[in-house]
Amino acid sequence: MSLLKEALTFATGILILVAFIVPMVGLAVGEPLVNPPLLTADGADLPQSAPFASSLVATSSTVWDVVMNFDEDISTPAVVADGTPSFDFTNGTLQVVSDCGDANAKTYCFTYVPPSGIEAAVFWFFRISGAANATEDYMATTTYRFIVDTAGPILSFTNVISAQLPTVEGTASFSSTVVNITISNALLSRTYQTTAVGGFWSLILQPGDELPPGTYSIVAIGIDQYKNIGAPIVTSITVPAPPPPLPPSGPTDKDQCKKNGWKTFTNPSFKNQGDCVSFVEKNKEKKNKEDEDKSDR
Repeated sequence: MSLLKEALTFATGILILVAFIVPMVGLAVGEPLVNPPLLTADGADLPQSAPFASSLVATSSTVWDVVMNFDEDISTPAVVADGTPSFDFTNGTLQVVSDCGDANAKTYCFTYVPPSGIEAAVFWFFRISGAANATEDYMATTTYRFIVDTAGPILSFTNVISAQLPTVEGTASFSSTVVNITISNALLSRTYQTTAVGGFWSLILQPGDELPPGTYSIVAIGIDQYKNIGAPIVTSITVPAPPPPLPPSGPTDKDQCKKNGWKTFTNPSFKNQGDCVSFVEKNKEKKNKEDEDKSDR
């Protein structure tokens, strides 16, 4: 009886082992998958992952011809969406995929125009799924990464001082924005350029660039590292006319020049006491002559 029990136990173990191995082998063999395609945008490879600095960049002027090159004939085209995984690609759109207009069943194409209004470069992706060959072997879902920046920097004015040498200060949404500033009116137009540092920018006109009296428009436009141009911002300044010069003043009596009194005058100023006395005497001679001329009339 014990021998029969041992034989049955051994046989049962074999059956269980065989039953376990058969489905495992079936899972391991499975159905082969279609390999992900080589993706190119305007001839440049678009990798599944890449460092920030070397990634392809889609800007406000981008229109890419994108080609998916499979290593076998594809009978069911892939479904392509752009966006980000964190939003499950709901922040992008489905792309219109075609066969590239040729007889090559390994290549499929679409034209890509990136979404507008994305400012301050972010990682973006193409999600490709659903491609199948003639025997209905499907490709696993695959993503390809690039950068999108399609909006120019946002500028604002924080301080504007009206003067012959005005000061213009502001902020930029992108830290190293290049800012072009045009100061103009009907008679004059000058453009200056500065770069934002830590999101702040400023322009102070230097001696030699004084503005004549008048009202001026100030227009600032920001350009980011990918050459996206932001919306202009506008303000104005009024440069007043300079006050009239003060009438000459000075000593009217020689006694005012004594005891270092000559040092107190600035319009005109004097080199020493003698220079001050000479000024008084000349003024008296000039006044006497003017009085004589009046009496002769």
